[in-house]
Amino acid sequence: MNRNEFYSLDLPQCIYLSENLKCSILNVRKCRGVECPFRCSDSEYKVSQQKWREHLNTISPEQQQKISRAYYGGKKPW
Repeated sequence: MNRNEFYSLDLPQCIYLSENLKCSILNVRKCRGVECPFRCSDSEYKVSQQKWREHLNTISPEQQQKISRAYYGGKKPW
């Protein structure tokens, strides 16, 4: 059964839903469905990542450097 067939089982389209129908970011026994506050579709994730990159590009170079060192090993993936 592929991922698209899982969605036909009344589960939301979510990037965090694993192949074994478990949430890959929350410590829960089963998917919480559409009520889950962390539910995120592919398109929502792409929009979120674009907004994140745009925001990081607007902050000062010094602050960008601090963030890159703290979270990305000195690299700037944005």
